[in-house]
Amino acid sequence: MPLNIAQTKILIWGASGVLTVGLGATVADFVLNLEEKQSTFDADNVRAVLEDVERVEVQKQELVAYTAVKRNFHELNWTGKVTVKPVEIKQDDVAEAKRTTVPVSDLVAVQMLQVDLSDPAGSSAYVTYKSRSAVPSASPEDEHLEVGESLPDPQGHIRVEAITVEGVVFAFEDSEREFEVVAPEVELEQGTMVVVGEGQVVHRVDDGAIPTSNAPAYRPEETTIIGRNRYRIGTEDAAFLAENWSATLSQDVRHSRHRDPRTGRYDGVEILEVRSGSLAERHGVQGGDVIKSINGHAVSSAQEAIHFAKTNADRYNTWEVEVENMGRTRTITYESPN
Repeated sequence: MPLNIAQTKILIWGASGVLTVGLGATVADFVLNLEEKQSTFDADNVRAVLEDVERVEVQKQELVAYTAVKRNFHELNWTGKVTVKPVEIKQDDVAEAKRTTVPVSDLVAVQMLQVDLSDPAGSSAYVTYKSRSAVPSASPEDEHLEVGESLPDPQGHIRVEAITVEGVVFAFEDSEREFEVVAPEVELEQGTMVVVGEGQVVHRVDDGAIPTSNAPAYRPEETTIIGRNRYRIGTEDAAFLAENWSATLSQDVRHSRHRDPRTGRYDGVEILEVRSGSLAERHGVQGGDVIKSINGHAVSSAQEAIHFAKTNADRYNTWEVEVENMGRTRTITYESPN
């Protein structure tokens, strides 16, 4: 049932009395124990309470990569993009790259060969330089090259490996780069150069007119080169070969019959090895040569070649021997001393 006003007042006054009594008790307790409350706390007791608390293990986080710290804090690169350091290209590296790609034939032109068949190391050549910018230090003395010499700087990595009737063989410091052969720009057998005799000079004929002379024919004692792949057989060499051809063939060269790899048929005489300094080497015979024909007559064995030469000794004054080596064919011409 709802309370009336009198009852409500009694209830409020009762609650107020209870609160008043509680507040009084609290104040009395505070006043009575004020001295105790003002005293300092016991440090040992506090330390014991703190040490009694169970330690909580702090979970460790993974380490941050130093590169990220360096990028974000040292380089102040907060974009996260990787900074690519430019590669420094040295001029020496550029020169090295250029010099290994230039063909020697673009640097020099061979004007004359002096081939010593008895001593290949004593051969020499005269050259001219096509590009002065590639060899700015070249002097007139550098136009005469001997076996073992190098081109002027900065092409000093190119050296003369050998000088043969084919041309000047150049080698390189880079062992992986193959040899390059630069042939003379003047073909001797075409009549633009004429050998006029022993002890004489080599004349250049610019107008194509070959000079004539009443002097006796040039007859050297030893076989002499008179052009590219062209030899004048010496009188002494011819006499020696006529009497000792069998010993020369067996001692100077090692040969065998050559088979055509496609048909399996014998198609020439293969020169397996040539003794250094031998008579055969002085006549232009090289290891790897395959003799295919003599004056147009195909030969497939050494006996067949010898038989043809002896049978036709009085018929020909010039002998043309077709030779194949590593897929390249050349014709070697021998002129009789008679």
